[in-house]
Amino acid sequence: MGESKLGKGLLVGALVGVAYALFDQDTRSEAVTCVKQTSEKVKAYASHPSDAVHDLRLKYEHVAQAVTTGSEQAVRILDQLNDFLEKIESQSEESTE
Repeated sequence: MGESKLGKGLLVGALVGVAYALFDQDTRSEAVTCVKQTSEKVKAYASHPSDAVHDLRLKYEHVAQAVTTGSEQAVRILDQLNDFLEKIESQSEESTE
């Protein structure tokens, strides 16, 4: 029962927010442009589904490459941090001796 009210509340809030935002002329024209572009893409993909699959694969490869690059950078940073901490630890041990 609570989920139903939550979902309805979110939907009503979103609709009110969209309606309020559309009072602005620039927002309306941007929304119309976006809807037209999306509609054209959907029609093109409906006509040529293989293009949709190809584009999806390219986007997936791009995201996968970005994730891989980010992961590699994170590992390099962690290695550098580990080396730095080991250096500090060894200096600390030398000064206590």
